[in-house]
Amino acid sequence: GFSEYVNFVKRVWQSTRATLYVVAPDVFSNWRKTRENYLKYARDLRRFGHLIYVAQEFVLPRDVDADVIALPAHRQGPYECSRHPLFCAFNVKWFLEERYNGEAPVHLLGPAKLELLHLKMWGTLSKIRSIDTATYRRAPTRRAKEMLGGKWQVVKGLECAWFQEWTRGLI
Repeated sequence: GFSEYVNFVKRVWQSTRATLYVVAPDVFSNWRKTRENYLKYARDLRRFGHLIYVAQEFVLPRDVDADVIALPAHRQGPYECSRHPLFCAFNVKWFLEERYNGEAPVHLLGPAKLELLHLKMWGTLSKIRSIDTATYRRAPTRRAKEMLGGKWQVVKGLECAWFQEWTRGLI
């Protein structure tokens, strides 16, 4: 629930005294409910730091004044972005070039590498300020997976090498 979330954010804030980036509660693939949550909870969350709004369905209502705009890049509606990277990358590109003219930085939530490569090729990746993903923890190539006897999950000591492989071609 929301009160548990606020208590968690408050504990983190009290223990670090750092300015936090706090996500306003969103509802997957429902921009109307996400907007309602934002309007309902933004004031309570903003006291801990910068407020992040997840633009579900790539809709950014005019009455949302978030510090960071986050875009779904792991799953969009019924589409898993790792399986449909072109579809997902195109939606991000369309939003950034056709719909968004704000100044708040844009963050991608869980993008797939192929999706990022499309954005880079189109020149849109430069409009993205940050990303988060756990993909780098998975084997970056089939060869890497075979080296681990078929395992996909990273093992101790390979984290940096796999991350470097995951970001190859992006930076």
